Amino acid sequence: MPAVQAMRPSGPDRLYELDLMRLVAAVMVILYHYMFRLHARDDLSPVQYPVAIEGVTRYGFLGVQLFFLISGAVILRSASGRTARSFLKSRATRLFPAYWVMLTITFLACRLWGFGAIGNPSAKNYIGNLTMLQTFYGGDLIDGVYWTLARELVFYAIIMAVIVAHQISNIRYILAGWLLLSVAAEVLSHPFDTRVFLATDYAAFFIGGATCAQLAQENRPGKRHFLWMLFFTSMATAVWSTLGREARRINSTFGDGTVSGSVMAVVVVTFFAVVYFTCTGRWSRFGRPWMLVAGALTYPLYLIHQNVGAIMFTQFASWNRWALLAFITTSMVVLSWCVHLFVERPTSRMLLHRRANKTHQAASSSGSDDARS
Repeated sequence: MPAVQAMRPSGPDRLYELDLMRLVAAVMVILYHYMFRLHARDDLSPVQYPVAIEGVTRYGFLGVQLFFLISGAVILRSASGRTARSFLKSRATRLFPAYWVMLTITFLACRLWGFGAIGNPSAKNYIGNLTMLQTFYGGDLIDGVYWTLARELVFYAIIMAVIVAHQISNIRYILAGWLLLSVAAEVLSHPFDTRVFLATDYAAFFIGGATCAQLAQENRPGKRHFLWMLFFTSMATAVWSTLGREARRINSTFGDGTVSGSVMAVVVVTFFAVVYFTCTGRWSRFGRPWMLVAGALTYPLYLIHQNVGAIMFTQFASWNRWALLAFITTSMVVLSWCVHLFVERPTSRMLLHRRANKTHQAASSSGSDDARS
């Protein structure tokens, strides 16, 4: 799961519904792995669930696309008015502490129990994965879910470059150019490096989310017309690429006919609509502060659930399958909450404290200069 940060601290501008949507996306991915993929592929789990339920959970991989949509909206709004240094610090603080903890737990679990895993849990790969840059230099992943982090980093780099160039006001044109590049890459059957370094395979989702955020803030008719064209074009591109690349990947892995193109198209269009209505405040009356807690758990939960979950399914395979599902899912949530409480929160408070001290020092210095003048 891609890592997305809350737009702002709790307050009138907080879109709690996006936090709930992040949890929905995480649950989709978890159910996809626990109730379909881990058993259906490579026998990573000996536990199988009813075929009728698998018919639904097999579409849970689309939760990643929802994460990317939400990230597009959240990151663009959080970048508004920030300096490049502030944006970089906030991203690093959000991404790395929880990632390092969950990476270490996953690595140790895979090494200690020695079960087959989706990834390569070698010591060399562990060291390489600490940088979070392993995908860019062809390194193996400790856990297969980490592939999404590379796409997030590309999006952050684009926003960072826009901030440095003072072009936030023109971000819609930059996003349009990125979308055109992604369409061209899909048509020309782009090489792997293009997907990695420019995230062209999932750009439409980031762009769609960012466009939703802009539509919520832009009132000028001319610019809104451009944004609407960008929104519908990104949505069409997202559907097109999902029906092509994702359908081929799933069907080649699990067998022809595993997923329906019509179902995937409806799900993707629904995601775009839900994110748009959320960003524009149409559903703000449904938002509740508790959703902030739900959203906070999604990043560490996404990072830890797959390989460690596979190990637990194998270790406790004799249990009742429903009790086992509840136990493993609850364990992952509790572990994620502990990491959020004892790792993410202290790190975030430290950053805010330093920022407040610098603001205070700047204000004191300005006051002293005024007094001398």
